Amino acid sequence: VVKCYEIILKMTCKTFELKPLIENFPNFSDKVISKIECIESSGRNLYIGTNDSFVVHYYLEEEYLEDGSLTMSCNRGTIKSLGNKKPIFKMKSASALDHLFVLMDCTIYALSLNSLEECILNKKFKNVLNFCLNENPSNYDPFSVQMCLVKKKQLLIFNITNADAIHIASVGTLEPAIDLAMDGDFICAASRNMYDMYTWMNDHSQPLFPFLLEETVPIVGWIGQNEFLLNGPSQLGMFATTAGVSERPPVQWVEPPVSFTFFHPYLLACGTEFISIYSILDKQMKQTFPVKSCKKIGNFDGRVFVCSNSTVNVLCPIPWEKQVQTLLSSGFVEDAISIAENSYKVGLTTEAAIKIIDRVKQQGAFILFAKGDFHAASHLFKCSNFDIRELICLYPGLLPGNSQFHRSVPPLHDIPDINHVTKGKNSELIVYKQFLLNFLEDLVHDSFSKSEEVETAVIKLCCDINPSKIYDLLEMKHNFLGSQKDIIDCLNIHDQHHALGLYYVRSGQHDLALQVWAKLLTGDLQDKDFPGLEFFVQQVAKVPDSSLIWKYSEFIMNRDQERGVLIFTKNETSKELDQESIIKFLRNFEDALLLYLEFIVEEAKSDKEFHHTQLAISYINKISTNKNKDGYRKKLQFHLEKSINYNKPFLLQKLNGTDLYMERSLLHGKSGKHDLALKVLLDEAKDPSAAELYCTRMAKNKDKRGKQKIFFELLSLYLQENINGKQDEYLGAIVSLLNNPDVELDPVSVHKVLPDHWSLQLCSSFIRRSLENCLHEKRMLKLENRLHEVKLLHAKYISYGKKRYPVMLDSSKYCCVCMKPFVSPQFALFPNGLQTHIECAGDRKVCPLTGQTIRDASKDIVADSFLI
Repeated sequence: VVKCYEIILKMTCKTFELKPLIENFPNFSDKVISKIECIESSGRNLYIGTNDSFVVHYYLEEEYLEDGSLTMSCNRGTIKSLGNKKPIFKMKSASALDHLFVLMDCTIYALSLNSLEECILNKKFKNVLNFCLNENPSNYDPFSVQMCLVKKKQLLIFNITNADAIHIASVGTLEPAIDLAMDGDFICAASRNMYDMYTWMNDHSQPLFPFLLEETVPIVGWIGQNEFLLNGPSQLGMFATTAGVSERPPVQWVEPPVSFTFFHPYLLACGTEFISIYSILDKQMKQTFPVKSCKKIGNFDGRVFVCSNSTVNVLCPIPWEKQVQTLLSSGFVEDAISIAENSYKVGLTTEAAIKIIDRVKQQGAFILFAKGDFHAASHLFKCSNFDIRELICLYPGLLPGNSQFHRSVPPLHDIPDINHVTKGKNSELIVYKQFLLNFLEDLVHDSFSKSEEVETAVIKLCCDINPSKIYDLLEMKHNFLGSQKDIIDCLNIHDQHHALGLYYVRSGQHDLALQVWAKLLTGDLQDKDFPGLEFFVQQVAKVPDSSLIWKYSEFIMNRDQERGVLIFTKNETSKELDQESIIKFLRNFEDALLLYLEFIVEEAKSDKEFHHTQLAISYINKISTNKNKDGYRKKLQFHLEKSINYNKPFLLQKLNGTDLYMERSLLHGKSGKHDLALKVLLDEAKDPSAAELYCTRMAKNKDKRGKQKIFFELLSLYLQENINGKQDEYLGAIVSLLNNPDVELDPVSVHKVLPDHWSLQLCSSFIRRSLENCLHEKRMLKLENRLHEVKLLHAKYISYGKKRYPVMLDSSKYCCVCMKPFVSPQFALFPNGLQTHIECAGDRKVCPLTGQTIRDASKDIVADSFLI
């Protein structure tokens, strides 16, 4: 009892009200005091069985009050005495037959539900220890009932109609069943020490679990289709399915029950001291009533009656709506939601029921929100089709100024605003704002119907507590739908100028964005998050309006030409600009001009002579004015060597008189004047190594004869200078040229021009290499000839194979492609033997019928060509 009172203190709310129905049961016998033994109800009829063989009929009257509660009264009707003064053990009603089955003194009587007159059956049921009706009959006959009788060590199943009782099955048991319940083809029965599950259709039995009769009252209750509740040992209520397993955890009884019943979603058990109510969902006790000497409790078509020896009480369920609101007001959110989800909602469509459940979840979410349980509140907000504006409006100033939102009526909560929750504590306010920010960020990723309010609130919250998150939000790919006026005002107030520029870009207002960033560059505005000029250039390069490029081009060039040129080279819109106009503009910015010319020549692949010539002139100007000119010389030489589109005479005139000897030589070489090019390097530059480098450059991508011609030109100049008296100066260069393995020279031509008095030692390496090359070429020619001979022999073999066997073509043959006959002796023959017209033939290695490649076609004697 002490334990029960401790649990009572923890209970959440009332689920039932206990109301008296019959307070003093009358006495119907002179010798014995009439006591209530059992009760039964059908419709608005209540039947009471007494200890002295009386069956008393009461008419029930119900009335619903304005608050939704139920009141019930009864009027006594017929009294029926079965005559032998024995106690009535059990009663069961069958409204389909208008029968009340009464078990007394091991005999079952069938009485009329209205008059209690005894009905005549073709079979008397005697020596019956207990019985039950099938709660889920398997015969699907609405005008019959299935009954299971307990007779010693046997269970008998009958199908009963108005005038007949047909025995349909028998099941043997080890001991007589004390209590039982029936569901479809299954019977759950309790004997003296064991619960068993029987399948009466095939006489199969399955033991469930044992118990001690001295410690446990065997009770079997049917709680739903294919499921029973059993009173187990250790004060446990055990669930069992017809499959013989338990799919729910057991219920811990606070007090050993003498009877129990099920009223969704509650288990109602009566003991010696209390009536206890448990939830089948969490197996916790929800309510108790201190009622002594209870004997029976039962759920009869939604009416729960409890009886003692002399009283009958009714347990009226409190409307689930009232239970939910009581739980919510007490802060028991989970219990309230559980009741809302699992209560029967009579007369409501599925959609209406879901709306009611969602509203309960929303109310619970606000309760948890006010307590600071953000994780649970967030879950309920997300799963309840919640209008997020109900939450945003609690934070003053977060909704857009043009929002037409009004709070739900009736209200979901009693919170005026967030300051009421935080009680003016700034630290608490920041925590609540951070929760809302995190919650809204998840919604921003979804297509949310109220996204304008959501995204506006997110921006405002970021400005207030976490400005760095603004940039993550603005970089998202979805269309940003926040209230423009509110967001712009908020970003300005919090000096988030860089974020304001990004927002303008997201809104398509590129000019306004560039204006803000330009002010940040000039110092008119300050924002530590602004990346600087490089970022500004990138944004200008992205604008779709070419007029904005011209508007800010000079502004950028005056600060950084190298980065500034990117607005012309990295912008898709810049392709629409006239290249000549860009070059004209960039003439005042030499570095940018050079970079732009390199872009249009090397990347844009311009083939205009003007562009190539201007690029060369830009290099020349840089070489003449830059101290570090080697890098520009390399670029100029590379350009002169690779390009063929520049004005050669103009550039030669530009370079005449300068010390850019290699560049002048390359220009002569591009004109095909290699002798002039080499004379510049030998006579003016006096640099034989440069001359040899020139030949190497010009020999690239030329055939063998072209390479030999260029190097022979150099050798001839060397020898000419040597003859002119400069023997010591060029002798080493000549020997180096001849002995260089990378140099291509025709040995016959070299032999003709070399002086006769030269020793073989000077050019021995060249002679040896030349002889080796000649021998190699000779051998390669022989090998090629042999290969051609083999190929010719193979062709002759195939030709012989084709001509060896005749191919017959007569008037009965037809083309396998067009299915027309052959009208001339010309045809095509495939490797697999198919014949087609020549014009119908395709690839000889692909079957014209199947379209598949003919395997090993190359090995067939006719696989290499058509036979025509």
